[in-house]
Amino acid sequence: MDKHTTWLAYIWALISGICAQWTLNDYGALIGIVLGIGTFLVNKHYKKKSEQAQARQAAAMEERNRLIA
Repeated sequence: MDKHTTWLAYIWALISGICAQWTLNDYGALIGIVLGIGTFLVNKHYKKKSEQAQARQAAAMEERNRLIA
């Protein structure tokens, strides 16, 4: 048990030490980077869905035109 708690204490001390050195500007920059990457991924996902919907619509229009002609 002591072996696990010692390891956990060192990890927590490292995390606390790193976080204690950061300023509000550092936190703001980190949050901005995470939000920027998240926005990129969400936009990429919905752009892909939009392109798939347009391809399905174009295929349906071609099929409709084929049936009419």
